[in-house]
Amino acid sequence: MTRVSLTEVAKELSKVAIRMSALAADTNGHVPKKATRRIQVRPSKRTAELRLHGRYLGAIHALSIRNRARAKKIRADKGVHAAIRFARSLAG
Repeated sequence: MTRVSLTEVAKELSKVAIRMSALAADTNGHVPKKATRRIQVRPSKRTAELRLHGRYLGAIHALSIRNRARAKKIRADKGVHAAIRFARSLAG
């Protein structure tokens, strides 16, 4: 650790003060607003798709690998609603 004299500290503080006053002069008293985060609006169609996908995943989660494959085939052939019905019927 090096020893620093009080005069050196005072010189550095005066430099910082000069820079701070110059910075304050550049902004002309204008304080920038805090950046706000824009809320992303999700279309209702996408929300419905995600909700349906979550129901599908929840329905096939407890199935065995064989039944899960059957549910995936039903989903490809007949759609998500049919696959969810099938998975729920197997689950109980």
